[in-house]
Amino acid sequence: MKQFILYMLLAISVFCFFSCDLFVTPIFSSERDFGDSLDEYSTTEIIDNIKKFPSDPKSASDLLTELSERCDEASEKGENLCDSLSLEEKEAVLTGVVSSTIPVSTVADYIDETSSNTESEFSYEEFADVLIDSGALLDNTSIIEVLLSDAEVLDNADAYSIMLSATSLVASAMKKQKDTSDKSVSDLLSSIKVATQADVSGSGSFTDALVAEGFAPEIAAAINISYQVTTYLTENRGDETNEVSLLGLNMGDFLDDFFGIEKEETGSTPEGS
Repeated sequence: MKQFILYMLLAISVFCFFSCDLFVTPIFSSERDFGDSLDEYSTTEIIDNIKKFPSDPKSASDLLTELSERCDEASEKGENLCDSLSLEEKEAVLTGVVSSTIPVSTVADYIDETSSNTESEFSYEEFADVLIDSGALLDNTSIIEVLLSDAEVLDNADAYSIMLSATSLVASAMKKQKDTSDKSVSDLLSSIKVATQADVSGSGSFTDALVAEGFAPEIAAAINISYQVTTYLTENRGDETNEVSLLGLNMGDFLDDFFGIEKEETGSTPEGS
């Protein structure tokens, strides 16, 4: 019953979040419209339609990959693709990130299991394991990294979109690192906390510390962006981020635990846990 209620609440949330875009004329009506044909459309057209796929991770991921490739091309020319985007367009991309990577049904199953089973206790580390193992692996995250480093986004975009996009980015990066090493998620999380301590103590940068722990430089850089986003939001938009939750789980508390960031406890674990 709890699981049914979780799914119903999620469905209502998704409908409300995406309802403002129901009247956008889609340029993609099926998977046949993807692939080589994407280069026929402008960046604005792709972004206008990215919210059409809140329940289609593969399609949303294809659009994000296309945007990331355009982001790379612009960067090679010394340009920033996101400079020409409105805040609304930037938020639309971040929303696409969430819909293409967060394994909602698996997350709901885990939360329901730990909430209803007295022998199974909720654990942030286990939750991270669920996200990393079940979430999507994004091949190119350039557009996400640029947006999560954008001052306008960090100061004005919807806190929910920012935090879940940061979660998506770090989960995808961790999945990539796990697949190329012999370390468990627990070991990788320990390394992240070592990097956080190095940054907090001033003994080294977060990224350099992760590389020293065996992380690939590009993966360490991606994780660092999520770390910087988490610390920035905690310091500057704490009241808003304390209200961000995924199926009852306070995402601010989760990210703080993930990175080993110490702060006054204001959030909560999922209801019933």
